Amino acid sequence: MSEIAVKEQHSPVLSDWLKKEDSWAIIIALGIILLATAGFLGGGIGLFKVMAVVIPAWSGAAKLAVELTKQVTGLIYLYVFAVLVFSGGAQVMGYNGKRFAIGFSVLFLASIVVTILGSNQVIKNWQLETPILALLIGLLFGNTVRLPAWFQPALRTEYYVKTGIILMGATLPFTIILAAGPAAILQALIVSFVTFGIIYFAATRLFGLDPRFSACLGAGGSICGVSAAIAIGGACRAEKQHVSVAISLVIVWAVAMIFLLPAWAKVLGRHRASPAPGSVPPSLPMQPGLPPRRLLAMNGP
Repeated sequence: MSEIAVKEQHSPVLSDWLKKEDSWAIIIALGIILLATAGFLGGGIGLFKVMAVVIPAWSGAAKLAVELTKQVTGLIYLYVFAVLVFSGGAQVMGYNGKRFAIGFSVLFLASIVVTILGSNQVIKNWQLETPILALLIGLLFGNTVRLPAWFQPALRTEYYVKTGIILMGATLPFTIILAAGPAAILQALIVSFVTFGIIYFAATRLFGLDPRFSACLGAGGSICGVSAAIAIGGACRAEKQHVSVAISLVIVWAVAMIFLLPAWAKVLGRHRASPAPGSVPPSLPMQPGLPPRRLLAMNGP
């Protein structure tokens, strides 16, 4: 009887845990990492290699057609894997799995189109990399077009970004951090801590904002932009609007800096401009930062 009582007591806790996006981001990301590791150790990593689709730079329709033909199999495998995994998680969280899969399919197709456009050499020459292009298109459609109701279940930004954050962390070997050197690591830490502290102090003491909202703003402006704002929002139990506004501010500020920073760098006599960690909000969500030593080199005269 006591064992049954314990199970009944803990089952609602597990049920509640499985209803959260954070939980499924952890389950999906760690599941992918474990499967990839097992495949690598067992010599069966081929499927993951096939799904690692890359669209190279292109400048003509003929070259694009050839490259896409090579990637068709990988795209199909990647789509099937992603739609099953994310739709399964959404179903457990309480969403309509079928409607989620339909909306996710549209998102997947849109991501392919944006990736193809972002790989165009002309667009690359304008410094409009794929993540920036995706942000601009998302802002355009999100603010000018009323999206249909059937599409709404798939618009779970935090669901995807949190999964990506975990996967991104798995791609950063500690050897890279150690190779950066103590001076570069210390610089990144000082800039990040100071920037976060200033933003948080100004938001709470000068403007009287909610501490949770202030934490989202501080993380977004000092660590890694959109990803950090979403991650810290979940950690401090911020309201949905806190995270949304923080993300919007990060994106607007970052897009402005993309155009203003190069001009300011020329005024200062620098040939190349790349913001150090925390100096301006990073512009790309889910984009791994450069190693600190490379950042120092790019910020040099």
